[in-house]
Amino acid sequence: MQVFSRIITEARERKNFDSYSLLSSEINTFMNKVKKQLPKNVQDTIYLTNKLNLMERDILIRIKDASRSELQSISSELNIKYNDLEDLQKQLKSLKRNIKLLPQFQSKQEREEVMAGKLAVEDLIIDLETESGRNAVAKLYTPIVYKIVAQREGKSRLDKAELISAGMEGLAKAIRDYNREKAGEQSFKTYASYRILQTILDEENSNSHTLSGTNWYAYKKEGSNLDTTSIDNLKLGDDEVDTDRLAFLAVEDDLKWIDFTKTEKEYWDMLFKALENKFSARDCNIFYRFFGLKEFWGKKEKSKDIAKSYGMSEGNIRNSILNKMLKYILNDSKTRHIADALRRIYCESLMKDLVYLDDKQAIYEALIADDMFIMLEELNRWNNKQLFINSIHSALDKFAIEDAKYLIECLERGFEYIDDTFKKYKNIIIYFLSYLYPTKNFNRASDVSIIDEMSKLSQIAKDYKISW
Repeated sequence: MQVFSRIITEARERKNFDSYSLLSSEINTFMNKVKKQLPKNVQDTIYLTNKLNLMERDILIRIKDASRSELQSISSELNIKYNDLEDLQKQLKSLKRNIKLLPQFQSKQEREEVMAGKLAVEDLIIDLETESGRNAVAKLYTPIVYKIVAQREGKSRLDKAELISAGMEGLAKAIRDYNREKAGEQSFKTYASYRILQTILDEENSNSHTLSGTNWYAYKKEGSNLDTTSIDNLKLGDDEVDTDRLAFLAVEDDLKWIDFTKTEKEYWDMLFKALENKFSARDCNIFYRFFGLKEFWGKKEKSKDIAKSYGMSEGNIRNSILNKMLKYILNDSKTRHIADALRRIYCESLMKDLVYLDDKQAIYEALIADDMFIMLEELNRWNNKQLFINSIHSALDKFAIEDAKYLIECLERGFEYIDDTFKKYKNIIIYFLSYLYPTKNFNRASDVSIIDEMSKLSQIAKDYKISW
């Protein structure tokens, strides 16, 4: 991108002709073409500049930066009421970086490209030349990483943290490599979406081989040994890459109930209220201390320390209080939806800082070290039926066909069958659970807790009425 150099070049060229009349007609044409793509405050500012016949960039900059006395001088100079200029000044200052969306702040080439659909409106406000500009772009486009990760989650062999770390690396590459002149009609959003998705797919490909060499699901469906990578890879045609659809890959049906006008704090307050209506003040206090919530935000305490302060056993803290409250959040539809909204909001907020890390390994380590990220992911792991099915299929692909059939039997028949066969198939169940819950160490877990986790999966499958 060479936005500023083009503006300077065009300004020099315009010294030889009447830019006022040219810009006057261009502004009207510009508004007719792209009005719906502009924020309301930008539209209002454009209409006001048109009304006051202020068509040149330099005079708008003077007005925006003017003191009261300077604004009075400009009022006399242009024969425009002081109050009108004051209103315009407030409008211009409120735009901040969106001031670049005013046609007076664009080069002729940029306006023509925007009106022709060759340049995305949002690309006018990105700045990849300065550190502050790159920071703003990272924050603006981080949600695309989350959307693409949401689409790949469950279809991939990678866990959520690995998908995010690869996606953030892709965004960092896009910010580093995008060149407006070489990109042609491709917007930064499309380019970034492509780099994010491609980096994720590359990471998936490097981890795509099964231990057995057999894809059990493909074998069952097709009657042949199909290499895992052939169904894991997402093939994209050139026509798909050239559109902005890659930027909106989230499963919209799962988002319909979320009120995106609410802030993260409002959702936390909703969860706290629900918990406090259901549980005692002591139990809520223990929950907040353990997870570092509410007045203990960022000051997470160990269960043994909490237990000591209450004269209770650590097991009682974990099993009788924490697990009970977590189970309530999972089983109550209202609190489950709140937890899902928090997961999405918190995850996007967390990722904004991760784009500045050096590589995907550093990003991954930062994610799995974040207790809040882990808690919210665990709370929301199987909220989506298709995600659950995809994750089970992807895990089963790790096994030889006979072992996969046994695991399906466990899911279909439930606790008694799992308990009866556990001793013989313990290692298979541990490996299966370890794939589905990569942040847990099942090798150190008791037999009872392992059977319980497998039974929970069976119950989820029954609740969703899944036929394997």
